[in-house]
Amino acid sequence: MIKYLAKANNDVISHCSCDFAIAGPPMQADCPWCGCGWLIGCMKCSKAFTFAKVVQENTTYEELAARAGLPDQAPPGRISVPIDWAAPVLEEFSPGDILVYLDGCYWRLDDTKLRYDGWFAKHDLSRVPHTNEGDFKSVLRDPKYWWERELPNRA
Repeated sequence: MIKYLAKANNDVISHCSCDFAIAGPPMQADCPWCGCGWLIGCMKCSKAFTFAKVVQENTTYEELAARAGLPDQAPPGRISVPIDWAAPVLEEFSPGDILVYLDGCYWRLDDTKLRYDGWFAKHDLSRVPHTNEGDFKSVLRDPKYWWERELPNRA
């Protein structure tokens, strides 16, 4: 049995139009408000989406990669990412959970009290901001939110 993240839907933001979109690992830069700090990238097309579903199947990661049409090796100029990157990340999540990404962590839609130091900023949120239009604009897409909470000495 393996677990992986697949695109759950096209809600809020979804630039990925793959029929079978498997989430890749976070590729967060120093501008998390652009989307790299709160969107999930597809391993196949590299385009972003907001919501991912935890999927558990009786297969192997190699079979999953073949079924998804992922190349055996990264194209020139791209980093090769192992298909099983999410295995340790998903240990605490159950099949069917819908997750969002925020600054280094994955959260269920109903998670509350998000108090943690992310990769870029320190967060103290009452809920995930991805589903509330006001939070979406004042947190996720607002550079001021991120800069005011930037962690000192972040790598």
